[in-house]
Amino acid sequence: MLKAYFEDVEVLSQLVEKQLRLILSRTLNTVRKEPTVIVTALRIIEREEKADAYALQRQKETGFLPPGRPKKWREMAMEVLEKAVAQRIEGTHVDERTDNKMWLVRYLELTRQLILEDLRVVKTLCVPCFPPYYNIADKFVSMYHNCLSRHLKEVIQSGLQGNEIVSLLSWIMNTYSGVELMQNPELNIDTSAIGPLLDKSRIDALQQQYLKIMESNYTEWMQKTLETEKEDWQKGAAPQGDDQEGYFHTVSPVIIFQMVDQNLQVTQTISEELTFKALILSMEQVTKYGLMYREAIIAFKCRHFEDRSQVPYFTHYVITIVNNCLEFVELAQQMKKLYWKAGYHDNAGAQKFEILLSTFQVIKNVVSLIGSLYFTI
Repeated sequence: MLKAYFEDVEVLSQLVEKQLRLILSRTLNTVRKEPTVIVTALRIIEREEKADAYALQRQKETGFLPPGRPKKWREMAMEVLEKAVAQRIEGTHVDERTDNKMWLVRYLELTRQLILEDLRVVKTLCVPCFPPYYNIADKFVSMYHNCLSRHLKEVIQSGLQGNEIVSLLSWIMNTYSGVELMQNPELNIDTSAIGPLLDKSRIDALQQQYLKIMESNYTEWMQKTLETEKEDWQKGAAPQGDDQEGYFHTVSPVIIFQMVDQNLQVTQTISEELTFKALILSMEQVTKYGLMYREAIIAFKCRHFEDRSQVPYFTHYVITIVNNCLEFVELAQQMKKLYWKAGYHDNAGAQKFEILLSTFQVIKNVVSLIGSLYFTI
């Protein structure tokens, strides 16, 4: 009977709530043009919050709670605002990989521009409209942070490719928390208070995924480089012309270390930690190439000693291989000078580096011995 008595009031309340939801969902647009609309909506909400508090207090005294109470419209307001933020974040995801190879870069840049502009509006226009105890600036920062985090997890879950992983890691670790967004002078937001966009385990997983892709690329390119080298040995022609110092050489050391340099330049845009991991991986892969190189050289020697007419320029190639080993060592030392950070996991790095150098030193010694045998047999 009592519920029926308040039925018309409940209908009116629902209509008001619906209108409030509509106004709040457009807060960032409305506050630019008609901030008084937002202020009025908030006053209605706060009036109903007081009525909720009174009703709940009376319930403790009488056991009676009016129908439709508590309305919890302040809680509703926060939910509407967060839903609107989520929709804005998702709305910047306009392309897919099949439509645009740079889809992720575009999404991240649109997201950066959106968040930067929206938080400017929050700081300059929303703060004066909302009651101080709403702490609306911090609330909006938290909403954008959490909504973006959720969406990035969905993006990662859908699967990323090599350069996409780099773009995402660089954006998360540098752009988001840097002067281009959160540390922009107009915002100057302390991101330590809201935590990372992605937890460490997820960042580590992305880095490992990228390193696996890098390793696969190394394997493919080094195999191709070695095959080209072996083909040159069998051509029946002299090696490439003398370099400026008068030595025979091939391009394989330069090709390999160019690839190493390119990979390390990319990881430098992300973090020192990833660059160190990539440096260790690169040294391991160059060492693996050295072991494959040694096997190929021994096989080359055996075939030649079986029939010396097959490779008339065998001596030239022996000299070329020795020079290549020296160049591998020199380029490795240059790589260390460029990318080695003193005091940063020195023991682990030093061990890998020494193995790399010794691998090519051993190859040089073996090839020199082969050359000596060639002239004594």
